[in-house]
Amino acid sequence: MREQSFRLVLLAVALKLAAAEDLVETLLSQRGTVTAGEVSRNVFLSDLVVAFGTTIAEDRVHFVRASRSWRKGTSAVITVNEAVSASVAAEAQRHDETYLVHPDRDPEMGRFSQFPGDARAALAPILAHQHLRAELAHPTSREQRRPGYKWILFGDDDTLWFMEGVLQLLQTFDHNLPYVITDEIFWHTWGEAAAERFHEDGPPCCLPCQFNSSAYQADPAALFTPPIGCPCTPELICKADRRNTLHEACAFPGVMEDPRTGPLYSVDGGAGVILSAGLMHALDQQAMQDCITTSHGSAGDHILTYCLWQQGYAITLPNTAAMPSKAAQAHFFSPRADTNGQTHNTEAKRLDIMTRLLWSAEGSPRCDAACEASLLRMVSLHVRSRGLRNLPAAALLIRSISELYDTFLAGHGRMLHRQLDSGFSRQQP
Repeated sequence: MREQSFRLVLLAVALKLAAAEDLVETLLSQRGTVTAGEVSRNVFLSDLVVAFGTTIAEDRVHFVRASRSWRKGTSAVITVNEAVSASVAAEAQRHDETYLVHPDRDPEMGRFSQFPGDARAALAPILAHQHLRAELAHPTSREQRRPGYKWILFGDDDTLWFMEGVLQLLQTFDHNLPYVITDEIFWHTWGEAAAERFHEDGPPCCLPCQFNSSAYQADPAALFTPPIGCPCTPELICKADRRNTLHEACAFPGVMEDPRTGPLYSVDGGAGVILSAGLMHALDQQAMQDCITTSHGSAGDHILTYCLWQQGYAITLPNTAAMPSKAAQAHFFSPRADTNGQTHNTEAKRLDIMTRLLWSAEGSPRCDAACEASLLRMVSLHVRSRGLRNLPAAALLIRSISELYDTFLAGHGRMLHRQLDSGFSRQQP
């Protein structure tokens, strides 16, 4: 039944995209103007860099190509297991994509990792930062006008970022401060290895530096109430951990003989995490690389979270006060469907977002003001290609959702995310 509903939604997407094509093109032709629905910016597409790891051998380049539908000119640094072909490299240059090579993990070192590419995935933002820093120090003719980045969007290769939501979210954040931003956190406490707790149950994390604490409605039943962090550090979190959530020594949870059965605390790489330039500059690059390539973890996102913690940085929740919705604990990263209690089901998330986008596109009252505010607020979606028939189908789904999202934005005059500051475009003709 779910599969049939999903196919119907995909068919509706195709029909709506065809009907909305003229509207989108008209708005794109007017992108030099600001419409009533647009907001002022201090963060632009050229301030963002997308970073993720993938595997060339499995032909997951499908996802790199699909990402162009939502990147809108933002550059991408992709870490792969082997060198790409000359044709793929030439294609990448036209779309401001850079491929870096890091081989699969030694099987003996990957004993507790699910995939041989887990270390490569964790290294993706680190290697991206090193590459971009080298570009600034020794620019070629192609990069001589490239400004320094402010934020890295790190996720899986099948993570879809909604750039309008990303730009809105970052308006009140200072990129010079060390930030690890997400609200989708894998977490379970000691003795609860079979469970996965998410952010509403109070994981160890902070509220952002500029957060208005009066707007936050703490759950008295939560195991942990997040403090305001400038920046968020293990010391700050441990001080706020009055219920001994993180064990006696406030040691990093998840570092046990086998993290698959031990406590887990990690960003969700599928939902994505936003890393500030301030964080990347503050990290000891060699120590991070050594930590990632020698540590065990349940996945690349877990390894990255552990190594960030070891260097003194923890997770910060988004600032809800900066968003159209003033809901105190709204969800931004891979927002959850509230369908039959399946709040963490990936298929339900995909179907829910596509359905609400379609409702909005057709002017249905089923997508009311709260519905539309949630669509403007969302910043990412994990498409989770493993749950689909094949890689091309997953890539097509990414492009379809992205185009439907653009249609939704067009209906609200929100096409500013396609504009770039100072006339500078990272994308080459």
